Order: sequence, then structure tokens, then C-alpha cells
Amino acid sequence: MLPQTMPTTTRLLLLLGALLLVASVVHLVSKGGLPEATTDIAKKDVVRIALAAEPYVARHGHCPQSVGILEGSLRDKDPWDTPYRITCCPGGEVLVLSAGPDLTFETPDDLSSRTYDSPPPEPLPPCSTVESAD
Repeated sequence: MLPQTMPTTTRLLLLLGALLLVASVVHLVSKGGLPEATTDIAKKDVVRIALAAEPYVARHGHCPQSVGILEGSLRDKDPWDTPYRITCCPGGEVLVLSAGPDLTFETPDDLSSRTYDSPPPEPLPPCSTVESAD
């Protein structure tokens, strides 16, 4: 509670500042948080999608047409609202890609279900590619 002896203008400015702070936090959370947090979300998502897609490929013999048909509660778009790209490679490997913060695939900020100490080799192996249609 603000003291009654504080001028009305000061109390209104403090209240406005508090409201702006709350609005900023809500905005950050709705956009996926801080940039590091959104990248972490996408990294986890691509691995979870790849793990969910592998049994699908084994059972159906083809690459899933979208993230939505896989079992589990999986997001079909990355934190930047770009659909994840599912790629099925010869030998059964499932590769899932996020376009990353620049929203463009095949750029250095792409995130992959593969684990790399450096960016993925160029070009990626020849595979059939399906972007999530959900």
C-alpha cells in the first residue's frame, strides 16, 4: 500500500511503472522468453520430434507428413513461429530442423536434432524433406 502522504502524481507514476513492468514480463513470456531460452526450447523440440518420428518411420516405412501426426505433445512450429522441417535420411535417420531466429533454413543459426560442436556439414545428406503442415 502506498502512503497517503505521497502526492497523487507520484502514486500514479509508481503504479504505471509497475504495470509496465508486468506487461514487459508477460510479453517476454508470450514470445518464448529471452533469446537464450527460445533457442533452448527449439533445441529440445527438434530432439523430441526426431525421437517421436523414428518409431513412426519404422512402423509406416515413410517420413511423417507433419509433426501433428506423431505421438506426444509436440509443437509443430519453433519459438519464432516457423514450422519445423522433418527430413528422413537413408538408413533410418530422422533429422529435424528449426530455421532459427532469422526464420530462414540453410543459414548458420539453424538448429538441428543432430548434436554438433560446430555448424552442420554443408550440404546436409540427401533426404526427403517434409515441412510441418499443421
